[in-house]
Amino acid sequence: MGMGTLAGRRIAIAGGARELEQEVALAFLGAGARVVLGDRSAAAARRRAARLAHSTGAAVLGARVIAYHEDCFTAFLAEAHARLGGLDVVVNTVEAAPGAAQAPDLTPAIVGARVAARMFTARGHGHIVNAGSAAGVAGALGAAVYCATKYALVEAAGLRGRAVTRDILLSTVAPGGAADAQRIAAAVADCVAHGRNGLVTVGDIDLATVQSSSRRTRTRTFPLGLRGSSGRKSTSRGTL
Repeated sequence: MGMGTLAGRRIAIAGGARELEQEVALAFLGAGARVVLGDRSAAAARRRAARLAHSTGAAVLGARVIAYHEDCFTAFLAEAHARLGGLDVVVNTVEAAPGAAQAPDLTPAIVGARVAARMFTARGHGHIVNAGSAAGVAGALGAAVYCATKYALVEAAGLRGRAVTRDILLSTVAPGGAADAQRIAAAVADCVAHGRNGLVTVGDIDLATVQSSSRRTRTRTFPLGLRGSSGRKSTSRGTL
């Protein structure tokens, strides 16, 4: 399937990592999807939506969301559902820098996945995508708490509970340090277009480390442009 399979998809993007949120929106809009942007400031969300609408000619909507507050996230998805006439995908790009407390980084992903899973369970299908980090796969010196929160996101990609079925996909996109926002956004859109369920790694991560982590966590990994132990980049998009 190509990116054209995104045409008409209804996407809610909960922001926080503003450059990444914008690039993710552009990737989906460029493939014909319809998008609602979420931000803790409704005015900021509407301004960014208006700028994207002006630059792309697409209809982009903005709405308020506090990503770590369950009632607010529920209201955000309900508004997105009402304004788009349904909802197919929820993308959570909320991010915190290494060294920040774990709660702002991990809680939104848990809250967002839980709320979206309830909505999609009622509908029978849907796709939830969280932005993680390669730090959750390979670790990083001096950033133990940050790596632990990212590892939790990687683990979350392997969860299989009552709410997550073969018709409701849960994915974590884990970019490496060399992956910029545009490349991460392309991986998020590709993940949705191809229905990738599990861990999607992006960037300059050692392939053997990813394979080892995948065996431990029992998630499926889809490496995009990784470097193997030989130093050559992998172009594989299949299941390892």
